[in-house]
This record gives sequence, C-alpha cells and structure tokens, in this order.
Amino acid sequence: SLPLSSAAQGTHHAPVSTRKGVTMASKFWGGDDSSGSDSDSSSSSSASGSQKKGSKKSGSGSSSSSSSSSSSDSDAGPSKYLRPGSSDSSSDDGVRVIRSAKEKRFIEVRATIDEMRNKIKINDFMALQSLFDVLNKRLEKVMQVQGGGTSIPGFYFRALALLDHAIETMFANKPAIKKMSSTNSKAFNAIRQRLKKHARDDPVMATGMARARENPDSTEDEASDAASDSDSSDDEQEKAAKAEKKAAKAAAKAAEQGGDADDGFAVVGKKGQTSSVLEKKELDVMKCPKDKVTYEMVEKKLGWLIASRGKKGTDRHENVEQLAYIATVAKCAAQEVEVLVMLISAQFDISGSMSTHMPIPIWKKCVNNLLRIDSLLKANPQITLVEHSEPDQKPSPDEIVGGAPVQLWGSLCAFTERLDDEYFKSMQSIDPHTKEYVYRMQDESLFIVLASEMVTYYEKLDEKAVTSKLALRLLEHLYYKPEPVYEALRKFAVQKLEDADVTAAKLAKDAAAAAAAAAAAATPRLARRRAKKRTRGPCTSAAWTTPPRLKNCSSTSKGAAR
Repeated sequence: SLPLSSAAQGTHHAPVSTRKGVTMASKFWGGDDSSGSDSDSSSSSSASGSQKKGSKKSGSGSSSSSSSSSSSDSDAGPSKYLRPGSSDSSSDDGVRVIRSAKEKRFIEVRATIDEMRNKIKINDFMALQSLFDVLNKRLEKVMQVQGGGTSIPGFYFRALALLDHAIETMFANKPAIKKMSSTNSKAFNAIRQRLKKHARDDPVMATGMARARENPDSTEDEASDAASDSDSSDDEQEKAAKAEKKAAKAAAKAAEQGGDADDGFAVVGKKGQTSSVLEKKELDVMKCPKDKVTYEMVEKKLGWLIASRGKKGTDRHENVEQLAYIATVAKCAAQEVEVLVMLISAQFDISGSMSTHMPIPIWKKCVNNLLRIDSLLKANPQITLVEHSEPDQKPSPDEIVGGAPVQLWGSLCAFTERLDDEYFKSMQSIDPHTKEYVYRMQDESLFIVLASEMVTYYEKLDEKAVTSKLALRLLEHLYYKPEPVYEALRKFAVQKLEDADVTAAKLAKDAAAAAAAAAAAATPRLARRRAKKRTRGPCTSAAWTTPPRLKNCSSTSKGAAR
C-alpha cells in the first residue's frame, strides 16, 4: 500500500497553484519551490521504496521525515526576496575615499603627464601638442586651487624637461624626422617652437626646467606638495594670523601718521575688492589713455592676441583693429616692428581661403605696413629680423626702449611674395571689362615700389638667395615696360603713398581737435548747470506752478511745448 501524502497528513503548506499537472508554490507567500519539490521527491522516493521492499513501516517513516522537512522550510519565514539586506548591492563593501580639491587637481595633472610619457615613446607629436595645452590648462586650475599662489609643482617642470629632451633628441636625428608624416612633422616643429617660447618668455619656467634637468629623479617637490596638502588647515590658520599682523601694523602706521586707526574701514570696489587690490589691477591698453600706456601693457595685450589667433569664435577683423591700435601706442621702434609683423599676419588671415583673393583695401594696408617696417629697420639698425632660426632672448624692457640690440621674428620676403600672389589672384578674378580692373592695375605701382625697397634691404644684408627671389618677382612686373613708363609708375606710386600719409595725419589731427573741443565744451556746460542748481533755491509749490521757460509763451506755444 502507498503512504499518504504530506497534504493528506495535515501538514501546513503555502498556497499552491496547479496547472497542467505542474505544482508551483509562490515565493512571495513565504514558501519556496525547493520545499514543494523536496516534498514531492521525498514522497515519490518513499513510494518507490515501499513498492520494492513491501515495507509499510519504512514508507511511513520516509513520508514523515519529508513532511517534517517541508514544514520546517515553510515556517522559516519570508523568501529571500522579501528579507532585508538580501539585495546584491549589499555585497559592495568598498571604502569611499574623500580627496581635497587640490589633490584632485594634482591627480589630473599627473595623469596628463603619464599620458605624455606614453606618447613620447611612440613619437606621436600631434597628440603631444594637444596634451601640452591640456597640461597648461590644468596647471592654471592647480594655481587657482592654491589661492592664486606662484608656486608651481615640481613634477610639472620635470614633465617639461622630459618633453624638451625628447624633442631635442628627435631634432638631432635627421633621418627619423624625414620619415615622419607631414602632419606629425608640422606638429613636431610647432611644439618645439612653443616649448622654447614657453621657457624664454617666463624666467620661472626657464629656472624650473633647468633645475629639473639637473635632478630629473628628485621627489622633494612631491613630498612638499603632499605635506602642504595634509597641513592645509594649518596653512589657513597661519594666513589668518599673518593677515591680523598686517592689519595691526597698518593700524599702527596710520596712528603714527595722524590718521584714524580705529575706524577699521577700507574702500571696497564693485566686486568686493579693497583699494589695494584695485590699485594693483592692471589697466587694459585698449581703455587706458595713451600717455599712461606702458611697455608691459602693450606686450601683454600682444601676447593675448597671438594666443587667440586661430581659435574658434575669434573675430579676425577685431583682432586686426586691436593690433593696428596698439601699433600706434607702442613705446619704442622694436615693439612697433613686432606688432606690425603680427598685424600683417592677421591681415592675411582675413581672407580665410586660398581660393579667393585678399580684399583690395586690406592688401593696400599690408603694403603700407611693410613699407613702415622697412623705414623703421633702416632708422634703427639695432633691430634685426630673423627668418630661419630662433631669435635670441630679448633684453629687459628698459634696455629695449633704451636702444639695445634685439632680434625679432619676421620674414619680409615671405610677406612680399604673398602680396604678389594675392595681386595676381585678384587680377584673375576681376572682370577685365570693368573700371575696377583698371583701378586694380594702378595698384601694381605700389607693389613695384615695395619690391624695390625689399631688394635694397636684402642687398644690404648680403642675402643673395632672398635678393634673387625678390628680383625675379620685380622683373616679372617690369620686363615689358619701357623706362618712361616705369618712371611714371614709380612717381605715381610715391605720390600716392605721400598723399595717403598726409590724409592719415590730417584725420588724426582732426580727431584730436574734435576731442579737445568736445572736452572744452562740456566743462562750461557742467559749470553752468552746477551754478544754476546753487542759485535756484528751494522748490515750493507756489514758485513752480508754471515752468519758468513757459511763463512768457502764448497758449499755442505752451500746448506745443507740452
């Protein structure tokens, strides 16, 4: 005989849903599939055992054990999906690390340096060029986190020294440079020039890179950085104590000078800056009066314009206007030549495409700027333009203003050849049956004068190769002209240039006179207004029932005035 099932014996189970002979116990009612399957398997195993042995006692024993096990599983509580803390996320016991803003910035810089090392190994100078920009931007963030200090981490200098060593090593390996692709070769030359300029313009960078070359494996700076990061709270307390000491010294000094030292007030600007900060803030050369412009202001603005050249969103026409203005406020001939060279390059950028020719007014301005550079170089022999090599480090601003020898970058030959090409493209684009074509033909005389001056300049420098190139350009414009036509063209061009100089001087003089007249007219008007306010007296209702300027007017005029 078969043993009774666990359900027949009265054992309590979870609700069971039966469909097509398959019994499933819901996990969300406190049961489990394993309990039902265990009970079924145990009952079936007990039944098979009883059939083989024919023993009723053993069968009943197995059924009772299976029923007890199933009942214990069902009474164990809710399923694992309803138990608290049973989710898989509970196994994530990772420790969260909290870092300061300074430490995060340091980690970003070190990650960039590690990536630069990898690119140096494979000579990927295109990637190094972009990583160099990223490194400098992240360094600026590090300086901001440090509170605007001037201390630069040592690993930054070591990265620059490593990059400089790799570049110079590659530069000495001429066969490897020839095997480079054109884009990688251009990137190599660009980053080499930028790195040299980066070290030449900033003495702190040059000193730090020299120290890093001497001790490439030094870790003193990193240790000091870590110590300063851990002791940031102590540094803040020290800064606060120093600020209190400075305030006490200032109060004592004011008391000695007879000032009021107990007021505790200071002049504050719009953005909460004190008067000392406002005094230290440099003026913009574009808004500063011309008599207050300094050499450093012009140089800073020039560097900013050079850095913004070629960037997305930069207004090329605005850059040209600003360069033209700072050329007029330059403090010496060397600075004016440097600005004019950059101005001509910016004017070439305006066309934007090699398929179209340069606008004719800008072409004429380029010719005038080149002639201005030529006159400055003839009048100041201490200024030298370098074309094929890196210029030497510039002297101090005082020495440059005083007339010390200085080398600047620039190629008058390249500028002249580009102007000749632009003239030729414009003649191809303009309709020859129009007056515009005839007027454009007259501009050839300007180029002839310019090419003649450039040939004379390079002949004095004894540069035969450059002189030959410019002489061939000039010959292309002269070989079919007889001598009388050439003399007429030259006189026409010289007269045209003199008229342009006279017109520019007259416009500048008229602008200065108009500004002075406007200032003189504004002063008496302001004085009359102030005097009228003093003599007007109190404003009573009886005295001001009718406006004074309408008392003697007729009714029609009053209505019109109203």
